[in-house]
Amino acid sequence: MKKLFVFAIIGLCLLSTLFFNSKVLPLFNFNGVEKVCFVSANKYESADFDSVPCGDNFFNYCSLETAKKNLDEIKHNMVGIQFYINSEDVDSVLDALNATFVFNETVGDVVVYYAYTTYYDDSVFLNGKKINVQIATYQDKLIVGFPMILTGF
Repeated sequence: MKKLFVFAIIGLCLLSTLFFNSKVLPLFNFNGVEKVCFVSANKYESADFDSVPCGDNFFNYCSLETAKKNLDEIKHNMVGIQFYINSEDVDSVLDALNATFVFNETVGDVVVYYAYTTYYDDSVFLNGKKINVQIATYQDKLIVGFPMILTGF
Protein backbone atom coordinates (compact mmCIF):
# COMPACT_ATOMS: atom_id res chain seq x y z
CA MET A 1 0.00 0.00 0.00
CA LYS A 2 2.85 2.40 0.83
CA LYS A 3 4.48 1.68 -2.53
CA LEU A 4 1.23 2.49 -4.34
CA PHE A 5 0.91 5.75 -2.40
CA VAL A 6 4.52 6.77 -3.18
CA PHE A 7 4.02 5.83 -6.84
CA ALA A 8 0.85 7.98 -6.99
CA ILE A 9 2.63 10.97 -5.42
CA ILE A 10 5.54 10.68 -7.86
CA GLY A 11 3.08 10.41 -10.75
CA LEU A 12 1.22 13.54 -9.64
CA CYS A 13 4.48 15.45 -9.32
CA LEU A 14 5.49 14.47 -12.84
CA LEU A 15 2.08 15.44 -14.20
CA SER A 16 2.21 18.81 -12.45
CA THR A 17 5.35 19.72 -14.40
CA LEU A 18 3.24 19.65 -17.56
CA PHE A 19 1.09 22.48 -16.24
CA PHE A 20 3.78 24.57 -14.53
CA ASN A 21 4.58 27.79 -16.43
CA SER A 22 8.36 27.79 -16.52
CA LYS A 23 8.61 29.90 -19.67
CA VAL A 24 11.42 32.41 -19.96
CA LEU A 25 11.00 35.37 -22.27
CA PRO A 26 12.47 34.37 -25.63
CA LEU A 27 14.05 37.82 -25.91
CA PHE A 28 16.72 36.66 -23.46
CA ASN A 29 17.96 34.51 -26.36
CA PHE A 30 17.19 36.99 -29.15
CA ASN A 31 19.93 38.30 -31.47
CA GLY A 32 20.72 42.00 -31.42
CA VAL A 33 19.75 42.84 -27.83
CA GLU A 34 21.85 45.90 -27.00
CA LYS A 35 20.77 46.30 -23.37
CA VAL A 36 18.04 45.44 -20.89
CA CYS A 37 16.29 47.66 -18.36
CA PHE A 38 14.60 46.34 -15.24
CA VAL A 39 12.11 48.84 -13.82
CA SER A 40 11.94 48.40 -10.07
CA ALA A 41 11.41 50.22 -6.78
CA ASN A 42 14.91 48.94 -5.93
CA LYS A 43 18.19 50.43 -7.04
CA TYR A 44 20.52 47.62 -8.05
CA GLU A 45 23.81 48.29 -6.30
CA SER A 46 26.34 46.73 -8.63
CA ALA A 47 28.97 47.89 -11.08
CA ASP A 48 27.11 45.80 -13.68
CA PHE A 49 24.01 48.05 -13.48
CA ASP A 50 23.50 51.69 -14.35
CA SER A 51 20.59 52.75 -12.13
CA VAL A 52 18.65 55.92 -12.94
CA PRO A 53 16.05 57.20 -10.45
CA CYS A 54 12.65 58.15 -11.86
CA GLY A 55 9.89 58.99 -9.40
CA ASP A 56 9.28 56.00 -7.12
CA ASN A 57 11.20 53.63 -9.38
CA PHE A 58 14.67 53.03 -10.75
CA PHE A 59 15.54 52.21 -14.33
CA ASN A 60 18.27 49.58 -13.91
CA TYR A 61 20.14 49.17 -17.20
CA CYS A 62 22.51 46.30 -17.88
CA SER A 63 23.87 44.05 -20.59
CA LEU A 64 21.93 41.02 -21.75
CA GLU A 65 24.47 38.70 -20.10
CA THR A 66 24.12 40.51 -16.75
CA ALA A 67 20.33 40.31 -17.06
CA LYS A 68 20.45 36.55 -17.70
CA LYS A 69 22.86 35.97 -14.83
CA ASN A 70 20.75 37.92 -12.29
CA LEU A 71 17.22 37.21 -13.54
CA ASP A 72 16.10 34.92 -10.71
CA GLU A 73 17.07 37.50 -8.10
CA ILE A 74 15.74 40.52 -10.00
CA LYS A 75 12.40 39.32 -11.33
CA HIS A 76 10.71 39.30 -7.93
CA ASN A 77 11.04 43.07 -7.49
CA MET A 78 10.50 44.37 -11.00
CA VAL A 79 7.41 46.15 -12.29
CA GLY A 80 8.51 46.00 -15.91
CA ILE A 81 11.32 45.05 -18.25
CA GLN A 82 12.53 46.60 -21.49
CA PHE A 83 14.77 45.18 -24.20
CA TYR A 84 16.65 47.50 -26.56
CA ILE A 85 17.22 45.68 -29.84
CA ASN A 86 19.30 46.62 -32.89
CA SER A 87 16.66 45.60 -35.42
CA GLU A 88 13.59 46.94 -37.13
CA ASP A 89 11.91 43.56 -37.58
CA VAL A 90 8.80 43.75 -35.41
CA ASP A 91 7.39 40.54 -36.89
CA SER A 92 10.36 38.46 -35.70
CA VAL A 93 9.84 39.73 -32.14
CA LEU A 94 6.11 39.01 -32.28
CA ASP A 95 6.85 35.55 -33.69
CA ALA A 96 9.49 34.78 -31.02
CA LEU A 97 6.99 35.76 -28.32
CA ASN A 98 4.15 33.89 -30.01
CA ALA A 99 2.31 37.18 -29.45
CA THR A 100 -1.12 38.16 -30.68
CA PHE A 101 -1.05 41.58 -32.37
CA VAL A 102 -3.72 43.88 -30.92
CA PHE A 103 -3.23 47.28 -32.63
CA ASN A 104 -0.63 49.88 -33.56
CA GLU A 105 -0.37 53.65 -33.69
CA THR A 106 2.07 56.26 -34.94
CA VAL A 107 3.41 58.94 -32.60
CA GLY A 108 5.58 61.35 -34.58
CA ASP A 109 8.37 59.27 -36.15
CA VAL A 110 7.72 56.29 -33.86
CA VAL A 111 5.41 53.39 -34.70
CA VAL A 112 4.12 51.67 -31.56
CA TYR A 113 2.74 48.12 -31.59
CA TYR A 114 0.61 46.56 -28.86
CA ALA A 115 0.28 42.79 -28.39
CA TYR A 116 -0.37 40.01 -25.89
CA THR A 117 1.85 37.01 -25.08
CA THR A 118 1.59 34.15 -22.61
CA TYR A 119 5.32 34.52 -21.86
CA TYR A 120 4.63 37.42 -19.48
CA ASP A 121 2.05 37.10 -16.71
CA ASP A 122 1.14 40.73 -15.95
CA SER A 123 -1.03 42.73 -18.31
CA VAL A 124 -2.86 46.04 -18.65
CA PHE A 125 -6.04 47.05 -20.42
CA LEU A 126 -5.69 49.72 -23.07
CA ASN A 127 -8.68 50.84 -25.14
CA GLY A 128 -10.56 47.88 -23.68
CA LYS A 129 -7.92 45.40 -24.93
CA LYS A 130 -5.65 43.23 -22.79
CA ILE A 131 -1.97 43.81 -23.63
CA ASN A 132 1.38 42.98 -22.07
CA VAL A 133 3.84 43.78 -24.86
CA GLN A 134 4.54 47.20 -26.30
CA ILE A 135 7.04 47.61 -29.14
CA ALA A 136 8.30 50.98 -30.34
CA THR A 137 10.18 51.28 -33.63
CA TYR A 138 12.41 54.24 -34.40
CA GLN A 139 14.93 54.29 -37.24
CA ASP A 140 16.63 50.87 -37.03
CA LYS A 141 15.94 50.10 -33.36
CA LEU A 142 13.22 48.46 -31.30
CA ILE A 143 12.27 48.96 -27.68
CA VAL A 144 10.21 46.05 -26.39
CA GLY A 145 8.50 46.59 -23.02
CA PHE A 146 6.62 44.26 -20.71
CA PRO A 147 3.86 44.99 -19.80
CA MET A 148 4.52 48.38 -21.44
CA ILE A 149 7.50 50.60 -22.18
CA LEU A 150 7.99 52.45 -18.91
CA THR A 151 11.26 54.22 -19.75
CA GLY A 152 9.97 56.32 -22.62
CA PHE A 153 10.94 56.22 -26.29
